[in-house]
Amino acid sequence: LPNSPLTNNAGGIPSGYFDQSSKEYWIFVHTKENGVSVIKRAVVTDLNSPIPGSSFTTIISGSSIGLGSNYNVESPGVSINSN
Repeated sequence: LPNSPLTNNAGGIPSGYFDQSSKEYWIFVHTKENGVSVIKRAVVTDLNSPIPGSSFTTIISGSSIGLGSNYNVESPGVSINSN
């Protein structure tokens, strides 16, 4: 568990997953980008210090899922699919 804030104003409603094979934490947030909410992800190897906003990359936007650039996507969640 982190011993500090997870991020410093990088976004809201964080959700995360620890990938055992790569030993990485995948942290998801939503934040405003060009006036609409998007979902961003940072991939880090530890949670010992806050994740800077520059570590997050947009992975889902309204446009990327066919809704158009004026639609918000928010409140990321994680579900792992397996065989």
